[in-house]
Amino acid sequence: MKKILLLLFAATAFAQTPTPSNELVAQGTAKIKVKPDMVTLKVDVRKSQENEGETLKDLNTEITAVKQFLLKVGVPDKAIKITNYDVTGNERYNNNELKKSYTAKASLSVEIKLDNKLLDVVYTELQSGNYKDVNLDYTTSLSDELQKATSASLIEKAIADARANADNMARVLGVKISGIKRISKSESDMRFYRGDYKSYEYVSRSPRYMGGTILGNSELGEKELEDQVVVIYEISK
Repeated sequence: MKKILLLLFAATAFAQTPTPSNELVAQGTAKIKVKPDMVTLKVDVRKSQENEGETLKDLNTEITAVKQFLLKVGVPDKAIKITNYDVTGNERYNNNELKKSYTAKASLSVEIKLDNKLLDVVYTELQSGNYKDVNLDYTTSLSDELQKATSASLIEKAIADARANADNMARVLGVKISGIKRISKSESDMRFYRGDYKSYEYVSRSPRYMGGTILGNSELGEKELEDQVVVIYEISK
């Protein structure tokens, strides 16, 4: 019995002995600078009146005027969308008398190719004095095409960097790389310009007195994107 137990113990101990690894893990990193090629404009209109009907009339008149102007300067109709349409009632006391008023709000969202000249035309027109109670926000971003192309280039460069790192480790360890077992990719943030945000409230100044464009250098400058991959290589002596 003792002999059998000793044999079983020896077999178990042998089975738990780790086998030499034939894998080499290398990480690759890539960085690319890209300029945005899309811009999303958000034109907000806000109107207040004591009469609900008049408030809605003022709002619709202003929104229609802005949309007609955008169409006139070449913005496609399908790129203009009405969002955040809202009407609220307000009550307050004035000289012990209850007064009621209404506030109506709506926004035009416009997503177009980044065009500084067109943006200057829009900015100048909206602060010309013919529009009231109008604000403009904008964000810049990558188009789907540019995003896909950038992502593909990042992956290619990251894999090349991983191979260079693997070659260095293999040389130091005295082993040879004989193949690739697996590649995994980290999740990169391709939204990228959605976080860069500026708001402009219309004043009496014109863009031609403000550097010629509403977009600052921070928005037009290149943005650095980064991606990473992990590659598991098969190695041999």
